[in-house]
Amino acid sequence: MRNKSNLKASILKIVLTLNFVFLSPLYSEEIAVSLAAKVYSLSVENTGTSMTDTTIKGAYGYIGYGSHSLSLEYDMISDTDDVSLQNNALGIYTYYGQPGYRYKVGYQNITTEETDNNGNVIILGLEHDSYDYYLTTRLWTAGVSIFGSSYNLTAGDQNVIQFSPHFTSYFYPILVPGYADITTRYNSIFLSDSTDFEKSSFHNIEIAVNYYLNSFVLTSRVWTGESVYGVFDGGHVIYNSTDILKTGIASSLTYYFSKQLSSTIGYQYQIVRGADESSDTNFGKLMIMAGYAF
Repeated sequence: MRNKSNLKASILKIVLTLNFVFLSPLYSEEIAVSLAAKVYSLSVENTGTSMTDTTIKGAYGYIGYGSHSLSLEYDMISDTDDVSLQNNALGIYTYYGQPGYRYKVGYQNITTEETDNNGNVIILGLEHDSYDYYLTTRLWTAGVSIFGSSYNLTAGDQNVIQFSPHFTSYFYPILVPGYADITTRYNSIFLSDSTDFEKSSFHNIEIAVNYYLNSFVLTSRVWTGESVYGVFDGGHVIYNSTDILKTGIASSLTYYFSKQLSSTIGYQYQIVRGADESSDTNFGKLMIMAGYAF
């Protein structure tokens, strides 16, 4: 199995996603300008495997104007000796002109020390929010994301199409403080070249639960099935490897010291299988992250 130090940890985007949601305009008639920027550093310690420990440093920016928004992100992944392993550049445009709907288009470029892991990803998305009668409480969100990826491999080009319908329910308990949401997502991945695999399509399902209480955010995720070259978290996390991602579970806790400063600690356990291997490999990731918003 090849060294997978270039795989981005899913815990990375928790703080960024919260920042994005809180700043996004809801209706097209609201002509407001929103600006946000964040820098962050994430330490990933791999356990139960010979994979290299990594550090992910990056910056995130958000610009919102009326019914339009643009989010930009740049990540640099390096090993413990500060040797560069991978760089990611991401941009996502979102349109809110139709009340209750969000239309997304984006692009991500991946550059690594292994040319077979270099890739380009096109992001398309449509989401719909359902609110109560007074438009004050969000009840559920349904949507679908489409991702088109291309990799210039030594053995030939690999083009990937992924369809990811998802549904989110929101809960506001009366007797318990805070609130929560649960998202179910089904991912179908189709490869143009199945030479390295026994089949050309892979499918998996994932369930994510977020619980928000004052300055704390507790997140848990579980997934099962099979995924190759999978795209997750709306295009923020990409597994640019021929390894087959199977079952996994992840949990993290984020604390906001202020509106600007936050810290996250989390652990991820997953099972993968190399394209040229007959047995699975189990390993964990311990992740600690600090972020600061301007």
